[in-house]
Amino acid sequence: MGSGITNITDSSFFIDIKKIVEQGRSAAYGAVNAVMIETYWRIGQRIVEQEQQGKERAEYGTQLIEMLSAELTNAFCRINPNIRKGIQQQILACISTILSCNSRH
Repeated sequence: MGSGITNITDSSFFIDIKKIVEQGRSAAYGAVNAVMIETYWRIGQRIVEQEQQGKERAEYGTQLIEMLSAELTNAFCRINPNIRKGIQQQILACISTILSCNSRH
C-alpha cells in the first residue's frame, strides 16, 4: 500500500473531517430553524386574517383552530389512528402558541 494510506491515520485528518460534518450540521439546523420560524409565522398570520376577516378582533366560537388541526393531522400525519388524537392535541397547542406570538406583534 502507498504512503497515502498511512498518512490518513493522522488524527488531524479525522478531526478536520469531524469539524466539517459538525459545521454542515450546524448550518443545516440554522437553515431549517429559519424556515420553520417563517412557516409558523405565516401560518399564524393567515389564521389571524381568517379569524378576523378585516375586523379589529376575531369572533370566538368559530372552531377554526380545531378544524385546522384535524385537517393538518389528516394531511400530514399518516400514522396509527390511536396516536393521531395526541398529535392533534399537540398541533392545537402549537397553533395556540403561534397565535399568541402573532397577537403580540
